[in-house]
Amino acid sequence: MRNSLYPFGLEAGGQGEPAVASQIAGAFEGWSGQTVFRLRNGQLWQQNSPGYLYRYAYMPRVMIFSTVDGYRIRVAGVSRTIPVRRLR
Repeated sequence: MRNSLYPFGLEAGGQGEPAVASQIAGAFEGWSGQTVFRLRNGQLWQQNSPGYLYRYAYMPRVMIFSTVDGYRIRVAGVSRTIPVRRLR
């Protein structure tokens, strides 16, 4: 059974408990190394490992969840996740 607190198919006990559920503030164009993600809740998170992905979406939903290695971001419509660290 799915729980509405876990959007995009993430379930309790899956990859990690959600730390933040919000939206990108404005346009999302993927990530490219040190991308900063500005969320509508005022938080800033930065990509914390190399990697490149291009995908355009306007204000997509995001979830940041904890793992044993830190935090990862999941963007609605993107199958991959990446490690992030909180700036603010």
